[in-house]
Amino acid sequence: MIRADVVTALADMVADQTSFTCLFNAPMRTWFGSHYVNRTVSCHGGIQCRFKFDNGYGASVIRHDHSYGGDCGLWELAVTLADGSLCYSTPITDDVIGYLTAGEVGLRLNQIEALPLVSE
Repeated sequence: MIRADVVTALADMVADQTSFTCLFNAPMRTWFGSHYVNRTVSCHGGIQCRFKFDNGYGASVIRHDHSYGGDCGLWELAVTLADGSLCYSTPITDDVIGYLTAGEVGLRLNQIEALPLVSE
């Protein structure tokens, strides 16, 4: 039996003309540029994509009915640390950033990847 949340996520991807590779932890060139997705999971009836960068930072990108912009088909992004915890002390943001298009998420991911190494 196929789970309804998986069918919904796949239908959303087709509607957005995006790539199914997100579900298989492969590079997603259609959604958010060429950033490698570390992990993708179902989240509150939507989807969460997790990214990790060599500088010790990462990102959590989510879209569901309760995320900022999710009800409009837009994305919410949070900067994370290597352990997955949210980071509120970067020049990019001191909170989550909502109502982002896929292109805007790609730009934010570029900014996170360009941050200096996380201080120990």
